[in-house]
Amino acid sequence: MKLRDERGMVAIGGALMLLVVLPLLATALWQYSALELKNVQRGREDMQALFLARAGAEAVRQAWQQTADPKQRPFGQLDTLYFDLTTNAFTTNKPSRYLGTVDVEVREEAATADEVEKVTVVESTANVGSATRIVRLVTYPHRYGHQDPLLWYDPNEGRIPGTPIYTARKEPVIMRSSDGNTPISLGSRMIGVLWEGPPSVTFKASDIIFESPLQVVRRDDLYGADHGFDLVLEAEKIFFSGLEIARLDTIWGTWEYTVTLKLPTFDEKLGLLGSTLLERNLVNVNDRGKIVPSARYGQVYFDFNGRSVKVVPYMRFILLATGKSSSITPPGKGESPVKGYYFREEFRFDPNDILALRNGFDQYINEKVNEGVLIPIPVEHMVTRAHLERQRPFYWAQ
Repeated sequence: MKLRDERGMVAIGGALMLLVVLPLLATALWQYSALELKNVQRGREDMQALFLARAGAEAVRQAWQQTADPKQRPFGQLDTLYFDLTTNAFTTNKPSRYLGTVDVEVREEAATADEVEKVTVVESTANVGSATRIVRLVTYPHRYGHQDPLLWYDPNEGRIPGTPIYTARKEPVIMRSSDGNTPISLGSRMIGVLWEGPPSVTFKASDIIFESPLQVVRRDDLYGADHGFDLVLEAEKIFFSGLEIARLDTIWGTWEYTVTLKLPTFDEKLGLLGSTLLERNLVNVNDRGKIVPSARYGQVYFDFNGRSVKVVPYMRFILLATGKSSSITPPGKGESPVKGYYFREEFRFDPNDILALRNGFDQYINEKVNEGVLIPIPVEHMVTRAHLERQRPFYWAQ
Protein backbone atom coordinates (compact mmCIF):
# COMPACT_ATOMS: atom_id res chain seq x y z
CA MET A 1 0.00 0.00 0.00
CA LYS A 2 2.75 2.35 0.89
CA LEU A 3 4.50 1.81 -2.44
CA ARG A 4 1.30 2.44 -4.34
CA ASP A 5 0.66 5.59 -2.37
CA GLU A 6 4.14 6.85 -3.17
CA ARG A 7 3.67 6.07 -6.87
CA GLY A 8 0.34 7.85 -6.79
CA MET A 9 1.85 10.88 -5.20
CA VAL A 10 4.59 10.95 -7.84
CA ALA A 11 2.00 10.71 -10.60
CA ILE A 12 -0.06 13.47 -9.08
CA GLY A 13 3.07 15.62 -8.65
CA GLY A 14 4.02 15.06 -12.28
CA ALA A 15 0.52 15.93 -13.42
CA LEU A 16 0.56 19.09 -11.34
CA MET A 17 3.93 20.07 -12.83
CA LEU A 18 2.57 19.50 -16.31
CA LEU A 19 -0.42 21.64 -15.52
CA VAL A 20 1.94 24.42 -14.49
CA VAL A 21 4.63 24.00 -17.16
CA LEU A 22 2.41 23.44 -20.20
CA PRO A 23 0.62 26.80 -19.92
CA LEU A 24 3.99 28.47 -19.43
CA LEU A 25 5.34 26.75 -22.54
CA ALA A 26 2.22 27.65 -24.45
CA THR A 27 2.53 31.26 -23.33
CA ALA A 28 6.21 31.34 -24.30
CA LEU A 29 5.44 29.80 -27.68
CA TRP A 30 2.62 32.26 -28.23
CA GLN A 31 4.87 35.19 -27.28
CA TYR A 32 7.65 33.87 -29.52
CA SER A 33 5.22 33.43 -32.39
CA ALA A 34 3.80 36.89 -31.84
CA LEU A 35 7.34 38.32 -31.76
CA GLU A 36 8.23 36.47 -34.94
CA LEU A 37 5.05 37.76 -36.59
CA LYS A 38 5.94 41.29 -35.52
CA ASN A 39 9.47 40.84 -36.87
CA VAL A 40 8.07 39.52 -40.14
CA GLN A 41 5.63 42.43 -40.25
CA ARG A 42 8.39 44.92 -39.53
CA GLY A 43 10.57 43.33 -42.19
CA ARG A 44 7.72 43.46 -44.69
CA GLU A 45 6.96 47.09 -43.83
CA ASP A 46 10.65 47.98 -44.06
CA MET A 47 10.89 46.45 -47.54
CA GLN A 48 7.66 48.16 -48.59
CA ALA A 49 8.94 51.49 -47.27
CA LEU A 50 12.19 51.04 -49.22
CA PHE A 51 10.19 50.24 -52.35
CA LEU A 52 7.99 53.31 -51.91
CA ALA A 53 10.96 55.60 -51.17
CA ARG A 54 12.81 54.47 -54.30
CA ALA A 55 9.69 54.59 -56.45
CA GLY A 56 8.89 58.12 -55.26
CA ALA A 57 12.45 59.31 -55.93
CA GLU A 58 12.43 57.73 -59.40
CA ALA A 59 9.09 59.34 -60.26
CA VAL A 60 10.39 62.80 -59.32
CA ARG A 61 13.71 62.17 -61.13
CA GLN A 62 11.88 61.33 -64.35
CA ALA A 63 9.73 64.46 -64.04
CA TRP A 64 12.86 66.54 -63.38
CA GLN A 65 14.74 65.17 -66.40
CA GLN A 66 11.78 65.28 -68.79
CA THR A 67 10.96 68.94 -68.08
CA ALA A 68 12.90 71.15 -70.50
CA ASP A 69 12.23 74.45 -68.75
CA PRO A 70 14.29 74.53 -65.53
CA LYS A 71 11.74 76.89 -63.98
CA GLN A 72 9.07 74.21 -64.35
CA ARG A 73 11.11 71.38 -62.82
CA PRO A 74 10.04 70.03 -59.43
CA PHE A 75 12.00 71.73 -56.67
CA GLY A 76 11.76 72.16 -52.91
CA GLN A 77 9.46 70.17 -50.62
CA LEU A 78 6.82 68.48 -52.77
CA ASP A 79 3.29 67.42 -51.85
CA THR A 80 2.98 64.17 -49.91
CA LEU A 81 2.42 61.13 -52.12
CA TYR A 82 0.15 58.23 -51.14
CA PHE A 83 0.41 54.77 -52.68
CA ASP A 84 -3.20 53.85 -53.42
CA LEU A 85 -3.83 50.12 -52.90
CA THR A 86 -6.88 50.25 -55.16
CA THR A 87 -5.12 51.68 -58.21
CA ASN A 88 -1.57 50.62 -57.28
CA ALA A 89 -0.36 54.10 -58.14
CA PHE A 90 0.83 57.27 -56.41
CA THR A 91 -1.63 60.07 -55.76
CA THR A 92 -1.49 63.37 -53.89
CA ASN A 93 -5.07 62.86 -52.67
CA LYS A 94 -5.34 60.71 -49.54
CA PRO A 95 -7.22 57.52 -50.54
CA SER A 96 -9.29 55.30 -48.25
CA ARG A 97 -6.80 52.43 -48.59
CA TYR A 98 -3.12 53.20 -49.00
CA LEU A 99 0.10 51.36 -48.32
CA GLY A 100 2.10 54.32 -47.04
CA THR A 101 3.24 57.87 -47.65
CA VAL A 102 6.22 59.36 -49.48
CA ASP A 103 7.64 62.85 -48.93
CA VAL A 104 10.13 64.03 -51.55
CA GLU A 105 12.39 67.08 -51.46
CA VAL A 106 14.47 68.34 -54.40
CA ARG A 107 17.36 70.66 -53.54
CA GLU A 108 20.83 71.74 -54.57
CA GLU A 109 23.92 70.95 -52.52
CA ALA A 110 27.50 72.16 -52.89
CA ALA A 111 29.74 69.59 -54.60
CA THR A 112 32.98 71.52 -54.02
CA ALA A 113 34.45 73.39 -51.08
CA ASP A 114 34.11 76.74 -52.87
CA GLU A 115 30.41 75.95 -53.49
CA VAL A 116 30.78 76.92 -57.16
CA GLU A 117 29.80 73.47 -58.40
CA LYS A 118 26.45 72.16 -57.21
CA VAL A 119 24.57 68.90 -57.56
CA THR A 120 20.85 68.20 -57.52
CA VAL A 121 19.59 65.95 -54.73
CA VAL A 122 16.27 64.10 -54.71
CA GLU A 123 15.62 62.91 -51.14
CA SER A 124 12.65 60.60 -50.61
CA THR A 125 11.24 59.58 -47.19
CA ALA A 126 8.67 56.77 -47.07
CA ASN A 127 6.56 55.63 -44.10
CA VAL A 128 4.77 52.27 -44.00
CA GLY A 129 3.34 51.29 -40.62
CA SER A 130 6.16 51.72 -38.11
CA ALA A 131 8.91 51.58 -40.76
CA THR A 132 10.65 54.64 -42.25
CA ARG A 133 13.17 54.56 -45.08
CA ILE A 134 15.11 57.47 -46.60
CA VAL A 135 16.88 57.30 -49.99
CA ARG A 136 18.82 59.90 -52.01
CA LEU A 137 19.35 60.32 -55.74
CA VAL A 138 22.22 62.68 -56.57
CA THR A 139 23.43 64.02 -59.92
CA TYR A 140 27.05 63.62 -60.82
CA PRO A 141 28.94 66.95 -60.79
CA HIS A 142 29.62 68.63 -64.12
CA ARG A 143 32.79 67.51 -65.85
CA TYR A 144 35.18 70.40 -66.50
CA GLY A 145 37.86 70.26 -69.17
CA HIS A 146 40.67 71.10 -66.73
CA GLN A 147 39.81 68.25 -64.34
CA ASP A 148 41.60 64.93 -64.14
CA PRO A 149 41.67 62.79 -66.28
CA LEU A 150 40.96 65.28 -69.10
CA LEU A 151 43.48 68.05 -68.32
CA TRP A 152 42.60 69.81 -71.56
CA TYR A 153 43.75 73.23 -70.33
CA ASP A 154 45.15 75.06 -67.32
CA PRO A 155 42.22 76.67 -65.44
CA ASN A 156 44.22 79.69 -64.23
CA GLU A 157 45.88 80.70 -67.49
CA GLY A 158 43.40 79.09 -69.89
CA ARG A 159 46.32 77.59 -71.84
CA ILE A 160 46.06 74.28 -73.69
CA PRO A 161 49.26 72.49 -72.62
CA GLY A 162 50.13 70.78 -75.89
CA THR A 163 49.55 67.06 -75.49
CA PRO A 164 49.25 65.21 -78.82
CA ILE A 165 46.33 63.07 -77.56
CA TYR A 166 43.68 64.13 -75.05
CA THR A 167 41.29 61.91 -73.09
CA ALA A 168 37.78 61.72 -74.59
CA ARG A 169 34.56 61.60 -72.54
CA LYS A 170 31.10 60.47 -73.58
CA GLU A 171 29.47 63.17 -71.47
CA PRO A 172 29.12 66.96 -71.57
CA VAL A 173 32.38 68.80 -70.80
CA ILE A 174 32.44 72.42 -69.65
CA MET A 175 35.33 74.67 -70.68
CA ARG A 176 35.77 77.39 -68.08
CA SER A 177 38.81 79.23 -66.78
CA SER A 178 39.03 80.00 -63.07
CA ASP A 179 37.70 83.56 -63.36
CA GLY A 180 35.42 82.82 -66.31
CA ASN A 181 36.82 85.67 -68.42
CA THR A 182 40.34 84.42 -69.20
CA PRO A 183 40.06 82.87 -72.67
CA ILE A 184 40.87 79.28 -73.53
CA SER A 185 43.84 79.40 -75.97
CA LEU A 186 46.55 77.29 -77.55
CA GLY A 187 49.77 77.14 -75.57
CA SER A 188 52.57 79.15 -77.19
CA ARG A 189 54.72 76.02 -77.64
CA MET A 190 52.02 74.45 -79.85
CA ILE A 191 52.53 77.01 -82.60
CA GLY A 192 56.30 77.35 -82.21
CA VAL A 193 59.27 75.70 -83.88
CA LEU A 194 59.72 73.19 -81.04
CA TRP A 195 56.30 71.62 -81.61
CA GLU A 196 56.83 68.12 -83.01
CA GLY A 197 53.22 66.98 -83.26
CA PRO A 198 50.70 67.55 -86.05
CA PRO A 199 49.33 71.09 -86.45
CA SER A 200 46.07 70.17 -84.71
CA VAL A 201 44.69 68.69 -81.49
CA THR A 202 41.27 67.18 -80.81
CA PHE A 203 38.90 67.54 -77.87
CA LYS A 204 36.20 64.86 -77.92
CA ALA A 205 33.03 64.64 -75.81
CA SER A 206 29.30 64.19 -76.26
CA ASP A 207 28.87 67.96 -75.83
CA ILE A 208 31.39 70.77 -75.31
CA ILE A 209 30.23 73.93 -73.54
CA PHE A 210 32.49 76.98 -73.48
CA GLU A 211 31.61 79.20 -70.52
CA SER A 212 34.80 81.17 -71.14
CA PRO A 213 35.62 82.62 -74.57
CA LEU A 214 37.69 80.55 -76.99
CA GLN A 215 40.52 82.65 -78.43
CA VAL A 216 42.37 80.12 -80.53
CA VAL A 217 45.66 82.05 -80.48
CA ARG A 218 46.81 85.05 -78.44
CA ARG A 219 48.52 87.90 -80.21
CA ASP A 220 51.70 87.87 -78.11
CA ASP A 221 52.26 84.19 -78.94
CA LEU A 222 52.43 84.94 -82.65
CA TYR A 223 55.95 86.41 -82.29
CA GLY A 224 57.30 82.88 -82.07
CA ALA A 225 54.83 81.26 -84.48
CA ASP A 226 56.19 78.69 -86.91
CA HIS A 227 52.98 77.26 -88.43
CA GLY A 228 49.20 77.43 -88.35
CA PHE A 229 47.03 75.30 -86.09
CA ASP A 230 43.54 73.78 -85.94
CA LEU A 231 41.62 73.01 -82.78
CA VAL A 232 39.23 70.15 -83.60
CA LEU A 233 36.11 69.93 -81.44
CA GLU A 234 34.39 66.56 -81.77
CA ALA A 235 30.98 66.85 -80.14
CA GLU A 236 27.31 66.52 -81.00
CA LYS A 237 26.56 69.95 -79.51
CA ILE A 238 29.06 72.78 -79.15
CA PHE A 239 28.35 76.01 -77.32
CA PHE A 240 30.54 79.09 -77.75
CA SER A 241 30.51 82.07 -75.42
CA GLY A 242 32.80 84.17 -77.55
CA LEU A 243 35.02 82.85 -80.37
CA GLU A 244 38.08 84.39 -82.01
CA ILE A 245 40.01 82.78 -84.86
CA ALA A 246 42.94 84.37 -86.67
CA ARG A 247 45.08 84.57 -89.80
CA LEU A 248 48.79 85.43 -89.76
CA ASP A 249 50.45 86.76 -92.93
CA THR A 250 54.15 86.00 -93.13
CA ILE A 251 56.89 86.08 -95.79
CA TRP A 252 56.62 82.27 -95.84
CA GLY A 253 52.89 82.24 -96.46
CA THR A 254 49.61 82.56 -94.62
CA TRP A 255 48.93 80.61 -91.44
CA GLU A 256 45.50 80.04 -89.98
CA TYR A 257 44.45 79.48 -86.37
CA THR A 258 40.96 78.19 -86.39
CA VAL A 259 38.36 75.66 -85.25
CA THR A 260 36.96 72.56 -86.91
CA LEU A 261 33.64 71.10 -85.75
CA LYS A 262 33.20 67.37 -86.14
CA LEU A 263 30.69 64.74 -85.04
CA PRO A 264 32.19 62.21 -82.62
CA THR A 265 31.97 58.44 -82.71
CA PHE A 266 31.85 56.46 -79.47
CA ASP A 267 29.87 53.21 -79.50
CA GLU A 268 28.06 54.77 -82.44
CA LYS A 269 28.27 57.97 -84.40
CA LEU A 270 26.41 60.80 -82.70
CA GLY A 271 24.30 63.44 -84.40
CA LEU A 272 20.83 63.67 -85.90
CA LEU A 273 20.11 62.13 -89.28
CA GLY A 274 18.89 64.56 -91.91
CA SER A 275 15.80 62.39 -92.31
CA THR A 276 15.07 62.90 -88.58
CA LEU A 277 15.33 66.68 -88.96
CA LEU A 278 12.77 66.50 -91.74
CA GLU A 279 10.39 64.05 -90.05
CA ARG A 280 10.32 66.03 -86.81
CA ASN A 281 10.11 69.41 -88.58
CA LEU A 282 13.23 70.64 -86.78
CA VAL A 283 14.18 73.06 -89.57
CA ASN A 284 12.51 76.03 -91.22
CA VAL A 285 10.37 75.31 -94.28
CA ASN A 286 12.74 77.23 -96.56
CA ASP A 287 15.69 75.07 -95.47
CA ARG A 288 14.11 71.63 -95.93
CA GLY A 289 15.45 71.27 -99.46
CA LYS A 290 19.04 71.73 -98.24
CA ILE A 291 18.92 68.74 -95.88
CA VAL A 292 20.71 65.55 -96.93
CA PRO A 293 18.54 62.74 -95.43
CA SER A 294 21.41 60.26 -95.07
CA ALA A 295 23.87 62.75 -93.54
CA ARG A 296 24.30 63.37 -89.84
CA TYR A 297 24.13 66.81 -88.27
CA GLY A 298 25.62 68.31 -85.14
CA GLN A 299 24.66 71.59 -83.48
CA VAL A 300 26.72 74.71 -82.84
CA TYR A 301 25.54 77.70 -80.79
CA PHE A 302 26.93 81.22 -80.42
CA ASP A 303 25.96 83.12 -77.27
CA PHE A 304 26.27 86.87 -77.90
CA ASN A 305 25.70 87.97 -74.30
CA GLY A 306 28.61 90.40 -74.09
CA ARG A 307 30.76 88.20 -76.34
CA SER A 308 31.60 88.24 -80.07
CA VAL A 309 32.44 85.80 -82.86
CA LYS A 310 35.19 87.14 -85.09
CA VAL A 311 38.30 86.53 -87.19
CA VAL A 312 41.37 88.79 -86.77
CA PRO A 313 44.11 89.26 -89.44
CA TYR A 314 47.71 89.77 -88.27
CA MET A 315 51.05 90.41 -89.99
CA ARG A 316 54.30 88.81 -88.79
CA PHE A 317 56.65 91.11 -86.81
CA ILE A 318 54.11 93.94 -86.67
CA LEU A 319 51.42 91.87 -84.97
CA LEU A 320 48.75 94.46 -85.41
CA ALA A 321 45.56 93.78 -87.28
CA THR A 322 46.59 94.33 -90.90
CA GLY A 323 43.03 94.63 -92.03
CA LYS A 324 39.62 94.98 -90.53
CA SER A 325 38.58 92.11 -88.32
CA SER A 326 35.23 90.58 -89.21
CA SER A 327 32.50 89.57 -86.78
CA ILE A 328 29.13 87.89 -86.97
CA THR A 329 26.43 90.50 -86.45
CA PRO A 330 24.79 89.78 -83.08
CA PRO A 331 21.01 89.34 -82.81
CA GLY A 332 18.92 92.49 -82.68
CA LYS A 333 17.11 93.92 -79.68
CA GLY A 334 14.27 91.71 -78.56
CA GLU A 335 15.72 88.65 -80.34
CA SER A 336 17.25 85.60 -78.75
CA PRO A 337 20.89 86.38 -77.82
CA VAL A 338 21.87 82.95 -79.14
CA LYS A 339 22.27 81.89 -82.77
CA GLY A 340 22.28 78.20 -83.54
CA TYR A 341 23.12 76.13 -86.63
CA TYR A 342 23.10 72.47 -87.57
CA PHE A 343 26.45 71.57 -89.14
CA ARG A 344 26.75 68.64 -91.54
CA GLU A 345 29.24 65.95 -90.53
CA GLU A 346 32.29 68.26 -90.30
CA PHE A 347 32.76 71.99 -90.66
CA ARG A 348 35.88 74.19 -90.55
CA PHE A 349 35.83 77.96 -90.10
CA ASP A 350 38.15 79.26 -92.84
CA PRO A 351 39.76 82.61 -91.92
CA ASN A 352 41.06 83.18 -95.45
CA ASP A 353 37.64 82.72 -97.01
CA ILE A 354 35.97 84.92 -94.39
CA LEU A 355 38.40 87.81 -94.80
CA ALA A 356 38.24 87.58 -98.60
CA LEU A 357 34.52 88.36 -98.59
CA ARG A 358 33.28 91.92 -98.74
CA ASN A 359 30.82 91.39 -95.93
CA GLY A 360 33.09 89.05 -94.05
CA PHE A 361 31.78 86.64 -91.45
CA ASP A 362 28.10 87.36 -92.07
CA GLN A 363 28.45 86.70 -95.80
CA TYR A 364 30.50 83.57 -95.09
CA ILE A 365 27.78 82.15 -92.82
CA ASN A 366 25.08 83.01 -95.36
CA GLU A 367 27.02 81.25 -98.14
CA LYS A 368 27.42 78.14 -96.00
CA VAL A 369 23.70 78.21 -95.26
CA ASN A 370 22.95 78.45 -98.98
CA GLU A 371 25.26 75.48 -99.59
CA GLY A 372 23.43 73.48 -96.91
CA VAL A 373 26.61 73.00 -94.87
CA LEU A 374 25.06 75.07 -92.08
CA ILE A 375 21.32 75.10 -91.38
CA PRO A 376 19.76 77.69 -89.03
CA ILE A 377 18.08 76.11 -86.00
CA PRO A 378 14.63 77.58 -85.28
CA VAL A 379 14.52 79.23 -81.85
CA GLU A 380 11.90 76.80 -80.59
CA HIS A 381 14.22 73.86 -81.31
CA MET A 382 17.41 75.32 -79.88
CA VAL A 383 19.12 73.51 -77.03
CA THR A 384 20.35 75.49 -74.04
CA ARG A 385 22.69 74.79 -71.14
CA ALA A 386 19.56 74.19 -69.06
CA HIS A 387 18.51 71.43 -71.45
CA LEU A 388 21.85 69.72 -70.92
CA GLU A 389 21.17 69.59 -67.18
CA ARG A 390 18.66 66.84 -67.99
CA GLN A 391 21.48 64.67 -69.31
CA ARG A 392 23.29 64.62 -65.98
CA PRO A 393 22.93 61.07 -64.64
CA PHE A 394 21.74 60.40 -61.10
CA TYR A 395 23.18 57.79 -58.76
CA TRP A 396 21.89 56.26 -55.52
CA ALA A 397 23.82 57.84 -52.64
CA GLN A 398 24.60 55.76 -49.58
